[in-house]
Amino acid sequence: MQTLETMLGSLADRVAILEAQNRRLKKAIIALLIVSSAVIGMGQGASKKIIEANEFVLRDASGKPRARLSMEVENRPTLSFYSDKGNLTTSLAGGDEPFLVLNKPGSTEQVQLGANKTFVGLGIYGKNIRAGLSVQKGVAALDLFDETQKPQISLNTSSNGPDLTMIDNGNDAFLSLNASGFTMNDSAGTPRSVLSTSQGKPSLTLSDKEGYSAVLGTAELVVPATGRRESTSAASVVLFDKGKKVLWSAP
Repeated sequence: MQTLETMLGSLADRVAILEAQNRRLKKAIIALLIVSSAVIGMGQGASKKIIEANEFVLRDASGKPRARLSMEVENRPTLSFYSDKGNLTTSLAGGDEPFLVLNKPGSTEQVQLGANKTFVGLGIYGKNIRAGLSVQKGVAALDLFDETQKPQISLNTSSNGPDLTMIDNGNDAFLSLNASGFTMNDSAGTPRSVLSTSQGKPSLTLSDKEGYSAVLGTAELVVPATGRRESTSAASVVLFDKGKKVLWSAP
């Protein structure tokens, strides 16, 4: 028969084995929980969260609206920002014709940047438009206006080269300067003074409302006897009547 001492020793051994098994089981359970949590966390991180609403409003600490994201009109989502006084300072609109508007606080002055199917442009406004920079049908242009929105200066570039136009508000006469010459027009748009270097033929042409004109430099003439066109030299003066017939020429 087993002695009491032998029985107690055997019992202690079994308890030690059970405790070791229990420790290993606890470690396995903890490891399983860690792996499961990681898998669940990864699944949550990869999922997409969608928040839907018709309008979002951001308010400051006093409850005043400071930003708003909304559908201003159909197909035009708009993000707007407001000052602490409730004035609209910035507006950014999307859609097929996106634009950005910056307002100067306390005034009607603003800057507009927009694009549509026909042009891309930047406009600076007071009460009316004062300056515009645009690209339309391949032509880049800079236009300046007075306070009544009447055009004063226009600079544009095209396949024909650069062109600068300045308009006199007093009588609507305007001056045009391009790569080939210089033109002064009356209010009807009729050239009255033309300085040209076209095709290497310099000339100064002056004309009045009655149709009389004078050319200093190269002039195109038609020889009555033959009908052939000839060009005078740069050292010549030709006077024409209303019918473009030569009144006098030198040499």
